[in-house]
Amino acid sequence: AVQRLLPDRLNIVVKERTPVAFVEVNSHIELIDAHGVIMDLPAGQQAKYSFPVVVGMTDNEPVSTRAARMKMYVQLMKDLDAGGAHYSRDLSDVDLSDPDDVKATVTDPNGAVLVHLGSSNFLERFKIYVAHVQEWRAQFQKLESVDLRFDHQVIVNPDSAGGNPKSAAEPGSVENAKSAPAPGGVESATSAPALEPAAVVQSKSAVKHKTKKHR
Repeated sequence: AVQRLLPDRLNIVVKERTPVAFVEVNSHIELIDAHGVIMDLPAGQQAKYSFPVVVGMTDNEPVSTRAARMKMYVQLMKDLDAGGAHYSRDLSDVDLSDPDDVKATVTDPNGAVLVHLGSSNFLERFKIYVAHVQEWRAQFQKLESVDLRFDHQVIVNPDSAGGNPKSAAEPGSVENAKSAPAPGGVESATSAPALEPAAVVQSKSAVKHKTKKHR
């Protein structure tokens, strides 16, 4: 901010912006702060940052739009790190294109999984993922994505481009998700056509606190 002081003086106030994430804009990686302001990477990469990459933004949308999305991002990171959990370290990128469905790519030595977290209860939903991811990997030939937005159920591989999705009937067994509901409360995604192909895993034991459906 610049303020003119009579008779012939200027008062200049400079505020440093603090980046909170990388952002992919027009196929380039830049920095972004909590208010949605995009910044160039430091010259010569003098500063070292360790952030997820935010996707789903453009540099020609209003700053107010980016600010609203970054508010969601900041809340996500705060929730995942609550109580010293530091779950945010496992995120490689965060998709903020849909304000009703924050999607995070979680990476570990076994691969990357796209996790749908909705718009609230981020820590609660992420803990469900952490508690069951190895179980799902044992039941599915390939775990690509998990939708955790619904009450008492988890939808596995909702973003699958095709193929033969599997239902997680019993650990170690594999059945086609289009067959009759399998033991253990697993039913076919044909009961929810908009989400096909996928397997719907009932998760009464995993979800102890009810949240509003598909927020």
